[in-house]
Amino acid sequence: RHRVVGRRYVTRDHSRSLAPYDRANVSLRKPFELEPVTLTAQVKVQNLFDEQYQEMAWRPMPGRSFFLSLNLAYQPDS
Repeated sequence: RHRVVGRRYVTRDHSRSLAPYDRANVSLRKPFELEPVTLTAQVKVQNLFDEQYQEMAWRPMPGRSFFLSLNLAYQPDS
């Protein structure tokens, strides 16, 4: 997923603006079927290129971050 944001003005007279930026996120998901359980592993990287940006004036956003999740689903036989 790639997001591109243009210049945003922060004053009514358009004398100040926030710099445009682009941010890339990537995620990979893999399910493992182990009857009657399904285990899904997911890895996410947000702000892949470690872009420095602000969504609001004077509020810098975090740099690159990593997430790992495991989801366990149990479906007993009916």
